[in-house]
Amino acid sequence: MAEKKKRVMTKKIENGILEITIVGVKKPIVADPKKLPENVQEMLPVIALSHILGDAAAGKRATEAFEKIKDKWEAMLAGNMTVRRAKAPTIKHSEIIQNYLALAPKDKKNALPLLVALGVTEEDIKAAEEALA
Repeated sequence: MAEKKKRVMTKKIENGILEITIVGVKKPIVADPKKLPENVQEMLPVIALSHILGDAAAGKRATEAFEKIKDKWEAMLAGNMTVRRAKAPTIKHSEIIQNYLALAPKDKKNALPLLVALGVTEEDIKAAEEALA
């Protein structure tokens, strides 16, 4: 198993000033954007936006990357720096079996091949039937 990387720096933003502290270095780096030349200050928002939107698509393929960037941009337009997606609905294996057991015999016959194809074994179903008996 790969070793977990240790954090070597921390960043803090306070009153529009970035402070970066490096582990083992006593003095932090203080970056006040107002001290930069005007031409650099003008470029910072676009550069930051490029990084933020690019990070949203990191490791994704074309269509998914596009969707992630679009979602991030829309969240930012709404005043949010983070994108919260609704959690995908989940269903428990036991719920599937319980619903199967509640079916009429004719419907069970039709549903069984589909359940097996989805990974529910006939042994699982028999064990559930025995447990309910």
